[in-house]
Amino acid sequence: EEVETETPLLCLGRRFIADSGGGGRWRGGMGEEIVMTTAPDADVDVSKTLLVSGAGGRLRYPPEGLFGGNPGSRAEIFINGEPLAEQSWSGTGSVEFRIRAEDTVTLRFPGGGGFGDPSERDPTLVQEDLRNGYITLQAAETLYGYRPGRDD
Repeated sequence: EEVETETPLLCLGRRFIADSGGGGRWRGGMGEEIVMTTAPDADVDVSKTLLVSGAGGRLRYPPEGLFGGNPGSRAEIFINGEPLAEQSWSGTGSVEFRIRAEDTVTLRFPGGGGFGDPSERDPTLVQEDLRNGYITLQAAETLYGYRPGRDD
């Protein structure tokens, strides 16, 4: 809502990203996805591009896990579903690119790194993660050794 109040952008959606937190005895925090476009009633000149500029981290390298934990997901930026070219990123974490008024921008913020060996995660917590959509069945099986039926 703050973005919509201060800029001519409209937030189309916001969600947590499954499997974005690194596997671990304590799973890393989930990354978030925000999808935006220009508000239909925005007072912008559609014949010109809009400059998007900001600071963002973890575009090149994901957050590391600790004590055997897996890394979290790295940040990503998409324009109309296509990844933003790496030339738009600086070495200091600033990002700058241009869009057209009709473009859709997707920002995927990084997930946190896991803490501890994933094989030590309590199976009950793995089941809760699955039930809540924090991880997929594939991640439950590969990271945590979860087997449907056996661990239910």
